[in-house]
Amino acid sequence: MLLFKDKPEYPPSAAAEAPPQFFDLTTTFKQMLSNKNFGHITLIFVIGQASASSFVALVSDILTPFGFTPEFMAVLGLVFLLSGVCGGVLIGFIIDRTQAFKKTLIAITFIMTISMIVFLTHLDNPYSMTVYLALILNSGCSLALLPTTMSFAIELTFPAMPAQINSAMLFCATIGSMTILTIFNFLLQVSDNHKQTLTPDDLQLLEEKKS
Repeated sequence: MLLFKDKPEYPPSAAAEAPPQFFDLTTTFKQMLSNKNFGHITLIFVIGQASASSFVALVSDILTPFGFTPEFMAVLGLVFLLSGVCGGVLIGFIIDRTQAFKKTLIAITFIMTISMIVFLTHLDNPYSMTVYLALILNSGCSLALLPTTMSFAIELTFPAMPAQINSAMLFCATIGSMTILTIFNFLLQVSDNHKQTLTPDDLQLLEEKKS
């Protein structure tokens, strides 16, 4: 922390360069409701963060039936963390140089969606390189989604106070995480109950199909 500058040499955006303006919560709330673009950005932020948080919370329950060991899941967690940090730095560098918030956000969400589909469709072969690559791409984009959407939202709602805008987004993401986590947990319970009703012959048939 002692090595950081108080502020960058050049402001990263118009919102950062402008003098601070203070608005009460009622005024900021009205601005958010009337700004459709902010609503779209918040929806992307909520879906991305809530899905990632729910997946991390239930990752053991989701991956264990596919043969993922605790040690291997720990390795995947390390890969997720490192690739997320690298992805955040890379995407931040791109946005600082291009200011292309919209194009970058479209690319991030597209890569996140495709990589997660690839990851989930290759769980039967957990040690394949495809699983690693899909996880690296997904984590690199999903962790970078938070600062990208927050920065974009501040630009879209300028001159509203950034702290109020980001707090509203985090509040929505918390509600979304609770909702999606409840849905995921319910689906896992339904799946477990279905497996308990299967006969030994049915279970053996499922194992043969996996192999």
